[in-house]
Amino acid sequence: SKRGEEPRFLQVVWTLETLRGLGIFAIGALIALGLLTAQRMDWLSPDSTYGHPDLPLALGLISFASVIGATSSINLLTKARQLLVARVVTIDIVSQVIGIAVMLAWAFLSPNILALAAGNIATATLKSLLSHGFIDGIQARLKWDRDTVKEIFNFGRWIFLSSLLGFIAIWIDRIILAGQLSATDFGIYTIAVLLVSAPSEIIQRMISSVLFPALSETARDDPGRLSANYYKVRRFIDLSAVGAALFFFIFGAKLVELLYDDRYLSAGAALEIMALSLPIIGLSASSQIYVATGKPWLNSILLVPRVLGLLVLLPTMTAAHGLVGTAWAIVFSQWIALPLIYFLLRRERILSISAELRFVGILVCCLGAAWGIRNMIF
Repeated sequence: SKRGEEPRFLQVVWTLETLRGLGIFAIGALIALGLLTAQRMDWLSPDSTYGHPDLPLALGLISFASVIGATSSINLLTKARQLLVARVVTIDIVSQVIGIAVMLAWAFLSPNILALAAGNIATATLKSLLSHGFIDGIQARLKWDRDTVKEIFNFGRWIFLSSLLGFIAIWIDRIILAGQLSATDFGIYTIAVLLVSAPSEIIQRMISSVLFPALSETARDDPGRLSANYYKVRRFIDLSAVGAALFFFIFGAKLVELLYDDRYLSAGAALEIMALSLPIIGLSASSQIYVATGKPWLNSILLVPRVLGLLVLLPTMTAAHGLVGTAWAIVFSQWIALPLIYFLLRRERILSISAELRFVGILVCCLGAAWGIRNMIF
């Protein structure tokens, strides 16, 4: 929006974000209350994941993290819009790293689902505190303006849809598997997900803090350079994502062996497989182009294959091949959108065939080398 730096506009945005956080918490709390009631009424087997006594509390806490996150300073968005991202990125990375450290420490001392809740709470709390302490700008106040709300919702309905699809894509695996796996196997799967999600979360923070503001400015001032600027940032994203994938592919089993006891060692094999989902992060970041250019519906379309892939592949491959099948389902559901990603990039005249061929060649060579190193070392 051209009003993106007006104090009144920003305060309305902050108000809506606060209401959104409260709404997510209310939904999560209702689900948690329903689970607790079902457990008290003995409608759920105590041996199942849904019957685990910690699950209602974990859901409530994870939902409450949305309320805390909504209190972050609105000036984070302003600085990102102005491409003054040094402190924004630092706050994102520091809060994410501390949150991951809290999550891993909790999981090491007491391996249960509350580790995920603790990590989310720590990340949201630290980001909110740091954003208000180290980012200058307007003071956050509750503000309501009908015209501003109308402008936001006219554009934001597609953002809402993509956010909803993104939420489903992130959590549908746990919803499905909680009813399909035993509590022990679900815990093993959760460990693998927590570890592989750590670098993914940090890279996604970088995308939202650096790539999106840069593309938004380019779209406003010099649309002809969108492709060049996208691939310029993509190089760093690809380097980070492929590097993380190679690390987990080679050392995933050893990392799990170092952090957890013998009950959870099979998470190492799942982690090594799921690491193959990381290299597509850079390509998936193309969704930021469509939001920056005022076409957020394309972002929603990109999420559909992933959600459908999870809905179809997760239950079938888990039933057929256990946790190994689950891990491959996660990988396939990520890469299944690749043809659509390339189609939309070409349609919007962003696609660089030479850059993509170079990326694929480097990725294949790196994975081949990693396979050889892993076999040679272990």
